[in-house]
Amino acid sequence: MTVEEHIRLVLDRASIGTLYIVQDDKPTGRYMTFKSDGATLYTVTDKDSAKLMAIEKNPNVHIILGYQPGTEYNYLEFEGKVTDVMDDQLRIKMRNFFRSVFQKEAAEVTLLKIEPSVIYLHTQDGSPAQKFVLPIQ
Repeated sequence: MTVEEHIRLVLDRASIGTLYIVQDDKPTGRYMTFKSDGATLYTVTDKDSAKLMAIEKNPNVHIILGYQPGTEYNYLEFEGKVTDVMDDQLRIKMRNFFRSVFQKEAAEVTLLKIEPSVIYLHTQDGSPAQKFVLPIQ
């Protein structure tokens, strides 16, 4: 498989990962559910969360996704930037996906878009991580 094929496999099959942010000048991680569209990731969070306030102060994030059955135990590391999604059609599409995960009303959550600048692919063959600079389709 090519690097892109490995990345696509993880993006297509993995939805649980860890979102790392900086909060109170310290790194912190949280398990999150993600949905991919190409290499862009989406997730939801409570509009009043400390996590969202930290992201508003520093939108640069790090995500680890994968290392589970169906991904050949490969995983990805993302370096990216978070933006709030304003597109109503996209919000509706993603709300339907996240509805089973996040039980709050739509007005209480915000959809976050994570656009990666770099993706690192870690495979189980013992080789060093492979750096992939965007774009990936």
